[in-house]
Amino acid sequence: MDAVQSMEAGPLRLDLSGVSDFDSAGVQLLLSTQRSVQEMNAEVLIVQASDVVLEVLRCYGLEPTLGAAGPTPLAQVAATR
Repeated sequence: MDAVQSMEAGPLRLDLSGVSDFDSAGVQLLLSTQRSVQEMNAEVLIVQASDVVLEVLRCYGLEPTLGAAGPTPLAQVAATR
């Protein structure tokens, strides 16, 4: 959260490609971070995600909510793998 509070203008880009364990606590952290960043009129972009992260986000139906860089939804990133 310190990084979120001190970030400059622009999106917060997250590389989650190295994440090997991801559960509901990780989802809560991502959603909380997204909410904090949106309050600063910015956005969170997942630029890369491991298969574990993709599976959990799909399970919770969060692919449209937590998108990838640019207009490409996370689901499309998974489809290109």
